Amino acid sequence: MSYKKDLLKIYNKIDTIVKRGHTSIYDYYSYIDELIDNGKYQMFQDVLLQYYKIDVRTYRHVSDYRKISFEQISELTNSSFQKQFKKVCDSTGVYPNGFHYYDYYTNVYLGDIKEVEIPHSTIMYKDPELTKVQKAVDNGEIKIITLEVTVGSANALAEAIPQFETRESQVITYPQGCTILYGTDLYRCLQTYTWEKGNFITPTNPSYWTQVSSPTYSFTVINDDTIPLLDKYKLAINIIKTSQ
Repeated sequence: MSYKKDLLKIYNKIDTIVKRGHTSIYDYYSYIDELIDNGKYQMFQDVLLQYYKIDVRTYRHVSDYRKISFEQISELTNSSFQKQFKKVCDSTGVYPNGFHYYDYYTNVYLGDIKEVEIPHSTIMYKDPELTKVQKAVDNGEIKIITLEVTVGSANALAEAIPQFETRESQVITYPQGCTILYGTDLYRCLQTYTWEKGNFITPTNPSYWTQVSSPTYSFTVINDDTIPLLDKYKLAINIIKTSQ
């Protein structure tokens, strides 16, 4: 009985984190690390399998399924805002990883969209979904959320796009369409291949890679508190897509 209670406790924590929205993905990563450090990795596996039908044993490394499992769990626990937000992303052909956004079809990094809460005296609701509303309602005032949109920042590129790796002790598969940093330049993979010791295919090999231009740098703040957050995201996504 105690084991089941522990599983339920882990499930409730995961559910709480994911319901905060896509920007909580790093909290989810940290919680996985916390469970591993506390010797509860098996419990975490059992929770994903029991509550979400996700078998993480099919993945070789923790890093392989962290993002995938977060997205799968999100689809099962999304709030109404998150469901509407997902529809916007699907209809515009983008997907988020934290605050980094990518083209759904090419996996090309587009830019960053960050939520920034404007501090002021407010009456906060217990329902986290209501914090997504951008104006006062009958029961009082709630916090305003501003979006910061960054395109083409060197720091953002370094955070959002992995460096080309050639570790001798590990086999690394580069899928077609993936984008990497090689030095300070961006390259897109033209065809899938596996790098391993003795493989000398680097992004300078035109048979497998093509160099792509970095997006034009821009920084925009969307702070109109008369429109819903979903409409702000529509504006932000339009900015990162048209800046390429």
